[in-house]
Amino acid sequence: MTPEYLAGPPRENGKPRVFCFHTGKSDVFAGWRAELDVCPVRLPVRDLDTLVADLDVHLGPYLRPPFVFYGHRRGALVAHRFTLHRVDTGQSTPGTLVVGDCPPPEEGPRLPVPIHVLAGSSPTAALRWARHTNAVCRVHVVSAAPASPVVRQLVVAAAHNHGNPAEKLGGLRP
Repeated sequence: MTPEYLAGPPRENGKPRVFCFHTGKSDVFAGWRAELDVCPVRLPVRDLDTLVADLDVHLGPYLRPPFVFYGHRRGALVAHRFTLHRVDTGQSTPGTLVVGDCPPPEEGPRLPVPIHVLAGSSPTAALRWARHTNAVCRVHVVSAAPASPVVRQLVVAAAHNHGNPAEKLGGLRP
């Protein structure tokens, strides 16, 4: 059975799995499939707590490490909140959280997960994501659009280096 949030079940192809939380069309991730098991997550409009609970039920069986969460704009907040939920309930968490083009939440506990932030032209707001992790937070000043080759390269690097992505990805340290 395919979860309502995925176009199809994740592939068991041995490639690093990346769940992409994005409100646009999923074909933007087509170029990522050569290196990753890309799982675009559909984000219906509903309150965040209900959405996270639904995601846990429907995506939970596919969240076996190693995996990465990538969120763009509203999807970044969903990926962050979903990671927090997974931590709070003692379930597996992504090896890395990659967020793009989104200011951080106003408050909340810290995650035990590295965060890589893709900031458009200014890292000022992006640097505040460091308050949301006890692990490494790096800011990359790049075009944060998912179709950008640089974004794809950063997500691929995060997925392949989930154990210690900060060493491989560089970026600004808050």
